[in-house]
Amino acid sequence: ANGYLLEQFLTPYTNLRTDDYGGGVEERLRLVREVTSEVRGATGAGFPVGVRFSQGKINDPAWRWPGGDAEAEAVFTAAASAGADYLHLAGGGRDWFPEGRTLPALARTVTGLPVIANGGLHREAVARRVLDEGHADVLAIGTGALANPDLPRRVAAGTVQAAFDPRLLKPLATLDNARTYANA
Repeated sequence: ANGYLLEQFLTPYTNLRTDDYGGGVEERLRLVREVTSEVRGATGAGFPVGVRFSQGKINDPAWRWPGGDAEAEAVFTAAASAGADYLHLAGGGRDWFPEGRTLPALARTVTGLPVIANGGLHREAVARRVLDEGHADVLAIGTGALANPDLPRRVAAGTVQAAFDPRLLKPLATLDNARTYANA
């Protein structure tokens, strides 16, 4: 997900190949199937293997798979049939509870695999609904946990969560920063 190699092959506007790895969704899924199968073969049955997907893109969060639910089903089925033990679906929180089913719920229905949902799930009401309604099996919480390292305790106690401050991730590592630290 999030612009990495498998995602680049899966996404039609980044995968402009004309060989067996480009074109329709089945061809674009070839690398996902091959990598998942190879990882499964190298790790053995006792080692959990998962695949992370995201419809939205870092530079285009509103983008969706062009084939809608049918394409999502093909994506999830390809990973499951190649040996994935679970699917991890990333979103920015905007994907929760659109009309119809959520992608994590669709993934669970189509594959029967456990699903990890990610994106905006530090909001307690949304997180509870995702779990209570069976949209996902596990929640991955990033920025909410960065702002609140004690997030589980806060949720259990009903304590207000601190807002995430993006400056927490600054300064970004740059060559100039490295030179400054090296000379200090």
